[in-house]
Amino acid sequence: MKKIIWLVISLFIITGCGNSELNEFDIKKAQIAVEETLKNMTDIDEDTLKNVYNLDFNFIKEYVMKENENGELYAIIYASDKTIVKKEMDSYFLKLRDFSVAYSPERVELLDNHLEKEIGDYLIYIVAEDNTKVYNDIINTME
Repeated sequence: MKKIIWLVISLFIITGCGNSELNEFDIKKAQIAVEETLKNMTDIDEDTLKNVYNLDFNFIKEYVMKENENGELYAIIYASDKTIVKKEMDSYFLKLRDFSVAYSPERVELLDNHLEKEIGDYLIYIVAEDNTKVYNDIINTME
């Protein structure tokens, strides 16, 4: 009996009491934190994302995607199928890069160095001069 009790206690210690990263992640808090660093962000139109970049919103439960005139961009996507959304976002970034080659070598460099991370079922994409700082701003909202 003591072994079972210790096993249960050990499992609670190892796994926690049901709190996961996903439960702690708040897309609105993350958005506010990002926009304290990345200024003058505007929404990327959903019709553009669907019709120009072929993003399938059947696999996206919630999202925020914004960009500014400096070529900075961020996306936080709550995906029902991360594998499909990742492939679509890879295609999205390739198209953005192709569009940018002719007029903005600086944007191409930012796009080539974009950051991709996962937190639970959320996919995070950051295109900025200091991707790590922006990502850390997001992580700090979970503390």
